[in-house]
Amino acid sequence: MTDKISLRNPERERIPATYILTYEEGKAMEKDDFYPFYAKAKQRHFKTVELIGDHNPQIKKLKELVDLLLQEK
Repeated sequence: MTDKISLRNPERERIPATYILTYEEGKAMEKDDFYPFYAKAKQRHFKTVELIGDHNPQIKKLKELVDLLLQEK
């Protein structure tokens, strides 16, 4: 999300994309280091999801992560 790329093909909008922002409970998600990438994904019309937890949901929030991923099918 930081390297410049050229996306000219309008068909790219048809490829589903989801950005999952994880942030710590009690901390404003806007304060999270990854929030700018979440905002950029939202600006590019990705589906965005917020998940309270650390940045390793595959370890501590596995069920919630799996449920999110299965919704994308």
